[in-house]
Amino acid sequence: MNLLRNLLLVAGLAPLAAAAQGELSALPSPTQEVRAELDWAVPVTALKGAARSGREVDALVARVPQLDLRLDTRRLQGSRVRIYLRMPSAIQGLKGAAGLRMTWTGDGRFEDGVLVPGDRALLYAGTIEEPELRGILHVEFDLDAASVSGLVRFDPVFEVETMGTD
Repeated sequence: MNLLRNLLLVAGLAPLAAAAQGELSALPSPTQEVRAELDWAVPVTALKGAARSGREVDALVARVPQLDLRLDTRRLQGSRVRIYLRMPSAIQGLKGAAGLRMTWTGDGRFEDGVLVPGDRALLYAGTIEEPELRGILHVEFDLDAASVSGLVRFDPVFEVETMGTD
């Protein structure tokens, strides 16, 4: 049960990134505490009497059904941009990078994507028209419980590429 409590906190990560050249800051969302729905990927009842691999037995899924994401885009108004979400290669609480995968579906404003430690994925492409880019992501974290060594946490980074102005 303690393992489940620690894994629940992975979805409580605050999407904050330092504002710097090529990076965006996430603005605080109205819901500061993110609640995740955590479950085993293969229901325990399906495991009884069945030969399952260790990977299948240790697979957990944490779902964040509505993550309100707000990015500070004031300095980019009028620009055509690509915004990427990057996950650091080292994840606190994991023995290895293969123990985590993040997938999300956007609400139409943000792209759908898949991300693993050390990679980045396209989150948004288009013209920035307002000082705040806001949308809802439906996020799912796939975790290998066997690779968890403690509280799982990471701070995503939002990278921006400017493609000119309209």
